[in-house]
Amino acid sequence: MRLAMVFGLSFLVACSDPNDPGDPLPLTPRSLEGRWVKTQVVRSTTTGPAVADTTEIPENGEIYEFTESGGVEYSCRCPGFDVAPTPQYTSYSITGDTLWLRQEEGAPQPRLAEVTTRRLIFRGFGTMPVDISGDGVPEDVRIDNIYRRE
Repeated sequence: MRLAMVFGLSFLVACSDPNDPGDPLPLTPRSLEGRWVKTQVVRSTTTGPAVADTTEIPENGEIYEFTESGGVEYSCRCPGFDVAPTPQYTSYSITGDTLWLRQEEGAPQPRLAEVTTRRLIFRGFGTMPVDISGDGVPEDVRIDNIYRRE
């Protein structure tokens, strides 16, 4: 009995680790379904030496709510703004590793996406020059927006 309690406690501690990315899932309406809250922005170099900068978003952040039937709602708990759906995304579709967010007006918005049991990652298309190392020379940097399942 005591051994079962130890294993059970170990399992709970391992599963509650907020840094655990979870298990990879295919990008599908079923894996995307639910509420996702932005928790981090990670900037990282694409060539050596590897340098990364992570900005934690502890209490505020963008929120996406996806339905398995293709509906999506966006809102933001951002300082100085009310929590409200804006811009008004109406639906989404998936093509390979790209999530297409559709609005009432305007062109669909593509997002390179990866999903796990605990995280949704929107990867930037390409790179941008940023002096992430602080040496005065811009490096090619990729930006990832990390969301956690709520």
